[in-house]
Amino acid sequence: MRKISIPICAGKKLMENISPKTIYLSPNNMTSNESNYENTQSKGLSNRHKKYHDDGNHLCQESNISESSLKKSMEKIKQYAKKEIEKYGGKYSFVNKVSLYEAQVAYHKAGGPSPDIENNKYFMKPDAGIIFAQFGDEKYVIFCGEDKIQGTNDIRYCNNLTKQSCGNAIERFAKNVRACELLTSNMSVFPYIIFASGCDFHHTETISKRFEMGNYGKSNHYINISKESTKEDINTQLEDIIKNISIDNLKGNKCCSSIFVKAHKYDEMSNGSSLWTLEERIKIIKRVVDLTLNHIREKNL
Repeated sequence: MRKISIPICAGKKLMENISPKTIYLSPNNMTSNESNYENTQSKGLSNRHKKYHDDGNHLCQESNISESSLKKSMEKIKQYAKKEIEKYGGKYSFVNKVSLYEAQVAYHKAGGPSPDIENNKYFMKPDAGIIFAQFGDEKYVIFCGEDKIQGTNDIRYCNNLTKQSCGNAIERFAKNVRACELLTSNMSVFPYIIFASGCDFHHTETISKRFEMGNYGKSNHYINISKESTKEDINTQLEDIIKNISIDNLKGNKCCSSIFVKAHKYDEMSNGSSLWTLEERIKIIKRVVDLTLNHIREKNL
């Protein structure tokens, strides 16, 4: 018997739980019975989505799952970064937020304008927090990260609603990026990561290009999730991405974030299908931490 994967509107079965042996069938390969099943799929998905609400779930649940995954990954990353920093004789520290004043102080040390103490009540608070390493009198940002999940057209599709315009929440990422740029004024690398996921970021949409527009044209790292995706496919793409991560500043000392996009098409997969997994996050962040520490060691040789 062939196994057919049916998107689940509730979004609880994420791609990380899909067996590598699962076979996904395109409409062209379906039997008449299977085709009839797909024709009634939308109604079934709509019913499951209603039950999703009846069971006490909500549309922000995928965002909460993603944030929880990020926090769990950071617990492991903080341990890893502390060990690596101390191995080279540095002092580790972690903060959840930094004031505009503190960022100005860091920039002033590199030749920027004098800081304003009144700015100590305005903060940047990245989702993943900020890891610092201090070597001697110099303090360096080792990692700073954000988590963005966007898109509800997959849910609307399940409920037979018309597709709506993609959101614009990602345009607010610039504030934290620019604040972190002040903190890294003493570096020629920029260890700032953005994890983005959701149907709004699919390559058939234009929304992810706004990231590149606000990132000096630097291309996003992209993983497409489809019905044909397997764990092996995703892992292969991830390994290729990790090998090609560059946190070096661009010409003109432009600080560019490393943006990792994982997306699915709204009318093919369920909400939550393209969330970043705990293991994927850890692999990516460890690589960025290693690259940053290598830069600091080379600078201080």
